[in-house]
Amino acid sequence: MNLSLVLVCAACTSLLSVAVWQDLKTGRISNQLILVGLVIVQLLSVLPNGLGWFSSVQGIVVGLLIFIPFYLLRILGAGDVKLLSVVGGFFGYPGILLIGLYTSIAGGVLALAVAFFYGQLFQILSKLRRSLVLYFLH
Repeated sequence: MNLSLVLVCAACTSLLSVAVWQDLKTGRISNQLILVGLVIVQLLSVLPNGLGWFSSVQGIVVGLLIFIPFYLLRILGAGDVKLLSVVGGFFGYPGILLIGLYTSIAGGVLALAVAFFYGQLFQILSKLRRSLVLYFLH
């Protein structure tokens, strides 16, 4: 494993850890943290054996494009979308596509677990089944 990859993973993990702490403490992810993440992403992208500036920017833009619909549907907050786009900068394009897939799967599993915990899983699944039946019948 090369040193650049180790630094990228350590920086990304640190950024995400601070974001989780901020989100739990204040209910927000600060824009200052997002800006610090963007600076770190750009510095790491130009290291020898690094991702490269262009691929990093592609990851940021594609990350925004992937996650903005979730914001518009009120599934994610604006800070979450910005943070995930910074993560796209760490891993570039097409890496952000896998990150988006894994994030969506983890979010879905977490949502099902929360629904189960609150005793609403069967109601939600029933509504989903009804919606799908209506969708495919029309």
